[in-house]
Amino acid sequence: IAIGILAFAATFTPLVPRFWREACVTVCAGVMISTTKIGIDSGAFEPLFISIVTLVIGVGTLAPWETGWQASIGWIGIACFYVLEARRPDLDPHAFMHWLGLFTIVSLAQANTRLQKNYRRQIAEKIAALEAHHRELRYQMTISENLASERESALHRLAEREGTLRE
Repeated sequence: IAIGILAFAATFTPLVPRFWREACVTVCAGVMISTTKIGIDSGAFEPLFISIVTLVIGVGTLAPWETGWQASIGWIGIACFYVLEARRPDLDPHAFMHWLGLFTIVSLAQANTRLQKNYRRQIAEKIAALEAHHRELRYQMTISENLASERESALHRLAEREGTLRE
């Protein structure tokens, strides 16, 4: 509860927009470490497993960051699960499946983060190209408007001169 309150309160400080990656890793690490402590005390592995899976997948899907930050979340989760397994080695009947699931989830989240980074780069390139085309189009429209006004002005002068000649 304290981690949630502190994380919420931190959103009102000017530091979070600048250091949001560090804040996210800190909050996720705090949740995983506290869930590890609960698992050691209770002997239950599932709450930690679910917390790690949820945080690794959720952060990997929602946070637009680099693979190093995602890897830190994954390694913190693996380290927490290792601590729980080392403290209570005989209580997890599905240890192999838990480890297999953790490594699979961390790998998938890492791959997802890398793909998202590439997609964001491609989108940024397309937006830059669209902005360049937009600037070129505005320039061409300005030239067309100038030519049209010059033509109208020339036609108006021509009409005035014809009128003067006919008089």
